[in-house]
Amino acid sequence: MGNFKKSKYKINGNVAPDDFLEILTSKVKALPDSVFAVNPNVDIFTVMKPVFKQYTSIAHRRACLTNGLTCLASLESSFNWLAGKDPGANNNSPQTMESGIFQCSANSMVFGKDLQALFMQHTGILYSQSNAACKTFISQMKTDHEFAVEYMIKLCRIRVDTHGPLKRGEINKWLSKDAVAELEAFYKDTSVEEPETIGSVKKPRNYDDVYKIFGNPKESSWSNKNLAFCHVNIPCFPMVSAHNARGFYCHKLLVPSFKKVFDEIIEKGLSKSIYSFDGCYNLRNISGSSNLSLHSWAIAIDLNYEGNELGDTTPAMNMKVVEIFKKNGFFWGGDYHGRKDPMHFEWFDRS
Repeated sequence: MGNFKKSKYKINGNVAPDDFLEILTSKVKALPDSVFAVNPNVDIFTVMKPVFKQYTSIAHRRACLTNGLTCLASLESSFNWLAGKDPGANNNSPQTMESGIFQCSANSMVFGKDLQALFMQHTGILYSQSNAACKTFISQMKTDHEFAVEYMIKLCRIRVDTHGPLKRGEINKWLSKDAVAELEAFYKDTSVEEPETIGSVKKPRNYDDVYKIFGNPKESSWSNKNLAFCHVNIPCFPMVSAHNARGFYCHKLLVPSFKKVFDEIIEKGLSKSIYSFDGCYNLRNISGSSNLSLHSWAIAIDLNYEGNELGDTTPAMNMKVVEIFKKNGFFWGGDYHGRKDPMHFEWFDRS
């Protein structure tokens, strides 16, 4: 958006920084209409209704939610991405400790499968309430700004009692109809549709190729511009409520390729051979390396972790599944010359 004027007003003594508004508006714009549509929950729209009275369109609802979350970030942390728990709070366990700009705690993930799926997509870690997973959540909330924003958007559509300023309606004092009007003009006609089918994508042979074809995943708006949903009707894949369907997020250029693979797996009766989805998009380095993993571009996928762990030379992966991936252009990590990674399939030319 870039040119914030009416949205730059004092909220409890704080003015929203441009970087926060850029990330929030980009994420709100990128998410599909279904995320903002009317639902039966007592949610952030319920809280704000005394101020806005009536929501006139999806663009208006996007704008109101943006303004509401801006107020919440000011009240909870004074727009501090790295905020820890309040000094006087007794929430000291990894499960209950508040963190980040919205002061979320890891135990909020119990409220929605979509929240758990988002956590897994960004971290590559299966959701649990273990100390390790919850500590990762705390770190993610502070450092992965796009995760923090999308997580809060989806959480505030499920319930409001996780955040005092929402539960008690304290954000309402700071809501601005002028800011909403500015934001609504930006959001008009921004409905997100399923990506159009894209032709054959060149397979990179090196990291220079990867950057040229798929972009730089470290850029702040990269995920908004490049990730798209791939629908996979196999039970182990997470149900993503934003799409009311099972599947995962991958690079938009590879949606047709991934879809072709999984459609063939289903057609050939091999669905039960896929017993776990273990991540696609995850901005991280290769284990033990300073190079980015191909998961950082969402051009690789991990399946069936149990029995196909990194370094396993006797994998349990069904070879018919492997052949389908190979036939459709993917390289299998079980064929690496060095350390094997049989759970892993990537869009990369290693010939």
